Amino acid sequence: MGVPLKKDEAKFNYSDYLKWPEEERWEIISGVAYDMTPAPSTNHQRVSRRLLTVFENFLKDKKCEVFGAPYDVILPENNETEKSASTVVQPDISVICDKNKIQENGCVGAPDLIVEILSPATASKDIKLKFELYERHGVREYWIVHPSEKYLMVYKLDRQTKKYGRPDIYLQKARVKAGAIKGLNVKLYDVFEEE
Repeated sequence: MGVPLKKDEAKFNYSDYLKWPEEERWEIISGVAYDMTPAPSTNHQRVSRRLLTVFENFLKDKKCEVFGAPYDVILPENNETEKSASTVVQPDISVICDKNKIQENGCVGAPDLIVEILSPATASKDIKLKFELYERHGVREYWIVHPSEKYLMVYKLDRQTKKYGRPDIYLQKARVKAGAIKGLNVKLYDVFEEE
C-alpha cells in the first residue's frame, strides 16, 4: 500500500468529481485526484466509530454537528465557487459549528475540527498535504490518530499567525480536552481499547 493513486495528470474540480462513478471514492487536493481505496482496516473503523460516538453523544442538543466519512468537505480557494473548487476531501470525522456551511452535498468551507485516522495508504497525505491544506483553510483543530501505535496528535490553529503550533501528543490512557469544541473531553482509553 503506497501513496494513493492519481487519476491522471489533468487538474480536476468539484464539477468533475460529481461525474465520477458513485462506487469509487476519490479526493481532490489542489486539482490532483487521489484514489481512496483500499477500504480502511477493521481497527481504523473501530477507532472511527468510537470517536464518532463520543462526538455525537457530546454534541446532542448543541450547535455543532459531527459527520463521518464518506462526507465531502469542499474547500474553495481564492475566486473558486463551490462547483469550480479544486479541493474536495473526505476526512474521517468533521465537526462543523457553522450551520451555513452544511449543505445537502457536504460541507462548503472549513470545519471547526477534523480528525484523520492514519492508515498505511493515506499516512503521508494526511500528515503533509492535509496538514497544510487544513491549516491554510483555517480548520481550528486537526487531530491525527495513530490507531496501531495508540496515540493522538492535536494541532491547534494560532489565531494570530494562522498557523498550527507544535502538536499536543496524547498517549493511550490520556484525556483530551478539545480546544475548538468547548467542554468536549475524550478518554483515549475508550477509543483505543482492544475488542
